[in-house]
Amino acid sequence: MNILENLSEGFSSVRKIENSLFDVMKIQLHPNMEGFDSPNSFGMYKGTGGAPLGTVGKDFTPQQPKLLFDSLLECIRDNDDVDLGKIKYHEMKSGAKIRFEMPIGRVSFKNIRGQEDESLVSLNLQTGFDGLTKTSLYLSTFRLICTNGMKASVTEFTTSFKNTQGNVGKAVTLCNDISKGIAQMPKLDEMYRFLNTVSVNQEQVDAFLTKVTGYDLKEYNEFSSRKRNILDKINESIALEFGRTGTSAFGLLNGITHYTNHVASGSDNKDFVFVESGASLNDKALKFALEI
Repeated sequence: MNILENLSEGFSSVRKIENSLFDVMKIQLHPNMEGFDSPNSFGMYKGTGGAPLGTVGKDFTPQQPKLLFDSLLECIRDNDDVDLGKIKYHEMKSGAKIRFEMPIGRVSFKNIRGQEDESLVSLNLQTGFDGLTKTSLYLSTFRLICTNGMKASVTEFTTSFKNTQGNVGKAVTLCNDISKGIAQMPKLDEMYRFLNTVSVNQEQVDAFLTKVTGYDLKEYNEFSSRKRNILDKINESIALEFGRTGTSAFGLLNGITHYTNHVASGSDNKDFVFVESGASLNDKALKFALEI
């Protein structure tokens, strides 16, 4: 594909995303009953109406998706690490949260089973309109050998700010943060390679599972059938990953990400590992795998 075709594909992708973005409206809530005063609470809505995206206080000021995307484009237009044609836009929780995903490279090495282990790395810009979600930048990985995705939440790179009036327009300062995020690629590669070198035994696996799940494995026989089912399925995912990845901290981590991506209740939702309990479980798995 030549340069002109690349540019054309990039512009087409950008235009498609722009046409998908919505305006956000903040509307005060009223009881519509005589003698009852209106609270200082507001509903967040798409400009086209419909169900509320969330309920917020008076200080909440949304980052408008179109302005946020324009700021993002200004930062990456001349950045060779980001292909405009591969940017993706995701609406999560019916639009209560949105995310722009930008592939920036790959991490690849041979795992201790001798297989080439490759993960696609993306930089994500996320915001929300539910009163709970900050505007943030973070890295995520998508492992090709097993199609496991996760937020790389414990890299040194973190940046976020609350959606309040004082932070309106702050997105235009993201350029430096985006450069910092892209610069984390070598550190992410180093972290995964390190986890691949750390062998684990059953005692370490059990301690890891106790920390990640919060379940005391010594009480297994007293667990409810639901708890036992969850733990059994996690162990099955870990056994599967040990078989193709090796009995390492990296295999252990990917046992959890296999569970959250393919097995857990809710895993059929593609956003489960980004904004729901799958993201929390993956965060803990990465944190505690690095502590082994």
